[in-house]
Amino acid sequence: MNWQEVRVEIAKEAAEAVAHYLQENSKHGVVIKENDEYMEITAYYPADDSFSENLRDLKEWVKNLKKFGLETGKVKYQLQLTAEEDWSTSWQSFFKPLYLGDRFLICPGWEDCDDEERIIIKIDPGMAFGVGSHETTELSIQLLEKYIGNKTVKMLDIGTGTGILSIAAAYLGVNNILGIDIDKAAVKAARENIVINNVSDSVTVIQGDLTEGLSGKFPLIIANLLPDIIERLLKTVVSLMEKDGLLILSGIISNKEDKIINLARGEGLTVIEQCFLGEWVSLVLRKD
Repeated sequence: MNWQEVRVEIAKEAAEAVAHYLQENSKHGVVIKENDEYMEITAYYPADDSFSENLRDLKEWVKNLKKFGLETGKVKYQLQLTAEEDWSTSWQSFFKPLYLGDRFLICPGWEDCDDEERIIIKIDPGMAFGVGSHETTELSIQLLEKYIGNKTVKMLDIGTGTGILSIAAAYLGVNNILGIDIDKAAVKAARENIVINNVSDSVTVIQGDLTEGLSGKFPLIIANLLPDIIERLLKTVVSLMEKDGLLILSGIISNKEDKIINLARGEGLTVIEQCFLGEWVSLVLRKD
């Protein structure tokens, strides 16, 4: 079978929404690359009779993003036919070793990485979303490094993706971590990456929708998600937070920051830190 490579160039504000759509509909993973004010999202579809309809649905969906308050800018689409033998490895060219935070080096599973001063995390994205190259992941890692302390023995990672944040938390000393993701491919990739990084004793990953079905209390919860999903999350996540527990939220485009903060305050949370990188904002919230 041949594959149709689809590249969508779109404004940063709408990029994660498009990536999420492509991840759900192409079923073969996505790659995100930043270009100044725009982001380029690449996905693969089977080059069969259904592709024309899939492309039409994608373009119609992107047109409707403005109805949800997301600025798309001038959207560009690029198509390229890829042979079966090339598809399985072509996306690997997008992923290179990446330094995150003060302590970590993220190393794609097919690369050889050597750094005596950094903790090396091996990541194979499989069909899941990202290997850590997005600003929202960089912010998340920085905040984990800052807020994980000796008393942080338990953490919840909502929307774990490839498991990168859970793995980082385990290396930082958290020994009881639960990751959850709605996407079956992400759960599979995360579980494999947990084994590769020898943190199976510290991290468990399950499939689920945000906090649905979860119980217990966590001193630290982290969620790197789209703003509209964060809005949903805020309605239920507080019940899982310990008193004085922390919630780290990432994935917030700057023009959505005030709305998220107001919603968080309405749920009884206090903002204790705001971090910025490019167009993105991460928040640290405390349950008083």
